[in-house]
Amino acid sequence: MNVNLRESKNGIIVTAYVRPNAKKNSISFGETIEIETTEPAEQNKANSMAIALISKRLSVPKSSVQIIRGSRLKLKEILLVGVTKQQMSQIEGSQNHD
Repeated sequence: MNVNLRESKNGIIVTAYVRPNAKKNSISFGETIEIETTEPAEQNKANSMAIALISKRLSVPKSSVQIIRGSRLKLKEILLVGVTKQQMSQIEGSQNHD
């Protein structure tokens, strides 16, 4: 797995690139988590969908996915509360899940 991550006392921090107004919802993992969402970048809709997609893919509650930096930018830092490096390694080789 190539996802850049940092450990924190509450979980791990990953970098995500969110592309709003896409044709479909998808998520892929490389050095950053790349998220495409059909939602627009207004009224927090794209961020909410990004959180939902990460939550679903990692099988964690939405409350465990928190945008800690870049909430108004496409490039974000996301805290995954209670998630371990081992859980992240379970996504290795997975691509384009929605």
